[in-house]
Amino acid sequence: MNKLKELLHEIIYTYFNAFKQITNYSETAKRKEFNFFFLCYFVFWFIYLLLTFVLTVAISFFITKAQEYIFWIIMGLGALYHIVHQFPLLALIKRRMNDIMPDASKLYFRDYLAVFAAQIITYFALTKMITSSANSLSLQIVLTAIFMQLCSILLLLTWIYLMVKKGKD
Repeated sequence: MNKLKELLHEIIYTYFNAFKQITNYSETAKRKEFNFFFLCYFVFWFIYLLLTFVLTVAISFFITKAQEYIFWIIMGLGALYHIVHQFPLLALIKRRMNDIMPDASKLYFRDYLAVFAAQIITYFALTKMITSSANSLSLQIVLTAIFMQLCSILLLLTWIYLMVKKGKD
């Protein structure tokens, strides 16, 4: 359990360092860095949702026809972005897990494919469900953006679980 906690710490610290290089944030105590990282992550996440909402409202005011096509294009691009931006983090997790459990690196291509396929199917199933239940296009996109974030977290947890399971077998 301590090894997994150490892995989680390293993931957070690596992401924070990447963010810090962009913003040139000065060095402080590790605890403050982690707190600052989480604060920034949630602020950026909130801004992302707000921009999505504003963009959607603007689209719904100016374009009355083919809104569903625009919705599916935005959701498709969003799903693609959420999947692609996870690759560096997944690579870091795999490298670190290899240090903790050498057998964890025995994940096969089908394992990667299964996890990503599950995420894509979940995205579009949720999108279809939200499309049929929410009557406003803006609400549909905002709800789908929230569910995409939750799916991203679920993907990372599934990834770690798969590697731990492979390492124990």
